[in-house]
Amino acid sequence: SADAAAGEAPSTVETGLPSVNLRLPGLEPPTPVGGARRKTSFVTAAVQAVGPSVVRIDTERLVDRPALEGYLFPDRGGEGDGQRRESGQGSGVILSEDGLIMTNAHVVKNAAKVTVTLIDGRTFDGLVRGTDEFMDLAAIRIKPSG
Repeated sequence: SADAAAGEAPSTVETGLPSVNLRLPGLEPPTPVGGARRKTSFVTAAVQAVGPSVVRIDTERLVDRPALEGYLFPDRGGEGDGQRRESGQGSGVILSEDGLIMTNAHVVKNAAKVTVTLIDGRTFDGLVRGTDEFMDLAAIRIKPSG
């Protein structure tokens, strides 16, 4: 890319996933002489630096329906006998350009379907690649378009 040819880090990754600007909060370039200084907090700097790598994770799972619920509400179109569909939501962080995402294990536990939404609104089907329930960590893989 043109950025790489100029010796700068590219602003986007060729896979289509957002890149992460790894500037440390508080280590901003000096203010030009006579220029107005911008006020930013360390929180604002952190959000600007890593915000594009944060994703929303939506899950669907089938859970056992309590006996009384099945008796009171017997017809729940599309759900199996004794089960109901449950939705969940969490967040994650893109770790690599090839679509590896880290989240909490409880977010994807027993999920039949995982959908990952990027900050720009694009969605991808996610595949849970591994979990560690003791550490409450999970790895999800998406296939970024490239």
